[in-house]
Amino acid sequence: MNIDRLFQASKTIEEEGIDGIHTTIELVGKQTALSLLITHLRRGFGSMNSYPAGPEIDEKVKAVLIKNNLL
Repeated sequence: MNIDRLFQASKTIEEEGIDGIHTTIELVGKQTALSLLITHLRRGFGSMNSYPAGPEIDEKVKAVLIKNNLL
């Protein structure tokens, strides 16, 4: 995998969030794209605000993925 593609994929998710998932899948494949999106969503739901992150964050992320037919 090319590091420039990973940077491009990361930036796409950072800038577009879930709207950038299809472009990101084309760049790095579904598993890597979903990993980037999950990380983005977890941070958006406050995973960095406490340690350990609250278990409700995982449920919120799953709900977003299911709503968008990604799970």
